[in-house]
Amino acid sequence: MSQDSSFRNTALLAFFGGAALGALVVALTTPRQGAQVRRDLAGLGRRMKDRIGDITQRGTRAWEVFKEGAGPAGTGSGMAHAASDLNDIHRAG
Repeated sequence: MSQDSSFRNTALLAFFGGAALGALVVALTTPRQGAQVRRDLAGLGRRMKDRIGDITQRGTRAWEVFKEGAGPAGTGSGMAHAASDLNDIHRAG
């Protein structure tokens, strides 16, 4: 189980890293003036930072709700809230 999770995390990191690298290559090879490219890259960086921060906050909130209500047998209402929050994150992603 741990190996599956590790592989999944590595695969996701490789995918997003490749996507970011591809976007950077396209941005740098598109014929535009330097100032425009810098503005575009800065805007892309801000959007990525905001998006990652939002996803991190949602995941942290869902985890906290899950921990509060799961209980030893996993019967607390926190599980339902956590599942709902995780579904919201998935839909927004």
